[in-house]
Amino acid sequence: ALPPGPPAAGRTPLACACHGLLWTADLLDDPEAAAAVLPRLVASAPRVVIAAHGEPVVNDPAGWLARQAG
Repeated sequence: ALPPGPPAAGRTPLACACHGLLWTADLLDDPEAAAAVLPRLVASAPRVVIAAHGEPVVNDPAGWLARQAG
């Protein structure tokens, strides 16, 4: 499960802790919403990130999320 915190309006990430999957929906398309939630997503240490657009991120997904914040 993701660490607690307010969801981004209409862009709540979804996680499957047992498989280490994280779906970000369109969260990363909104820089303000992403900045508010990305530190918690990085802390969740996903094994795979599935963003709204593009291929799933399987190589260093926490690092990829951290780079999206900056």
